[in-house]
Amino acid sequence: MAQFYNQELSLAFDIYGCPQRCRHCWLGDLPNNHMNVEEVIDTFLRIKQEQEAKGYYGVQVKYFSPDVREPHFGRDYEELYARTDRMNGCKLEVDKNYELLSLWRLAHDFGYAKWAKERGIKRCQLKVFGLEKTSDYFHGRKGAHRDLLLATNRLLDQGMIPRWQVYLNQWGVKELDGVLDLVCELNLWERVQELGEPFNIHLTTFDSEGNGFKNHNLRINSADKRFIPKLLWQKTLEHFGEDCCLMTESEWIQAILAGEDRTPMPKEHNLFFFVTSDWEVYPNLGEVAPWWRLGNLQKDPWLDILSSYKNNIPIGLRNLDTLTNKELATRYGDVTGDKLFMNVDELVGYYLAKANRWDAYGPFDHTIR
Repeated sequence: MAQFYNQELSLAFDIYGCPQRCRHCWLGDLPNNHMNVEEVIDTFLRIKQEQEAKGYYGVQVKYFSPDVREPHFGRDYEELYARTDRMNGCKLEVDKNYELLSLWRLAHDFGYAKWAKERGIKRCQLKVFGLEKTSDYFHGRKGAHRDLLLATNRLLDQGMIPRWQVYLNQWGVKELDGVLDLVCELNLWERVQELGEPFNIHLTTFDSEGNGFKNHNLRINSADKRFIPKLLWQKTLEHFGEDCCLMTESEWIQAILAGEDRTPMPKEHNLFFFVTSDWEVYPNLGEVAPWWRLGNLQKDPWLDILSSYKNNIPIGLRNLDTLTNKELATRYGDVTGDKLFMNVDELVGYYLAKANRWDAYGPFDHTIR
């Protein structure tokens, strides 16, 4: 059965959506409609009060979050987050060190970086996919690359530290030298060091679920390793640790089959229920897809939604809790697979996404990669 980690559960509502449609996003393409803020807050408080009164499964409804994707995106973000702080008794994204800001707002709202700094946010991670055409494509909107450069400068102007997380893909991997040239043009090595830290730029690989699953063909393979500059790989090792490695699916399968068997269910997790703009509810353990759906807050009783999670009713939860790494690798792995993954959990997540689709839709051609 699914766990309520530390007997706590928080709810996040996708009130204002997201300006991006990132091709790697593990959540997938959520509906992008706006929710009524008052209705959302009333719903959260009602659920919290019901949970406190009934004590279902001994769980405490802990935090309220007004975003699932892009933080601080709504026009009323200052007022909304002030209300959120009062409800939570803390500044959630600050106290939990999420270090994420709205790329769009950093570039288009001149006062936003100052507000974020005064809020207590000291660092911000920004996504990089390559040079302009590539970054715009993977962000899913024109102008995203320009916004990245503007956002980086705005952060530094406020004495905040930008961090560039570079997502490896078959287009952008050939542009990594150009990305390093951009770092030099913006003088990031020196400007960030003046704030007391070395500039953090590191590589990571695609997400395995959601849009990352759909765009699996754009994941890099072993032949693409030659395009990775030594400096960028060294910075990656500094960020993730010396044990970090890029291995092919084939190599990871050998490691899985030779290692200890376990299910992918995490032992520790900061559990949230994500609520989309159409009030559908999903646990933050997988993509937003039918096989993870728990219910609908406007149609289903709260206890039914909670019970759906507790009893592993969705296909995704059931597979997460019952299929082991070795079973997944044996059923869905390609022993000749040449795509690169940065860790075993990333590959297992890809197999889990296959298993969920198989169970939801029936057999399909897994040789399409």
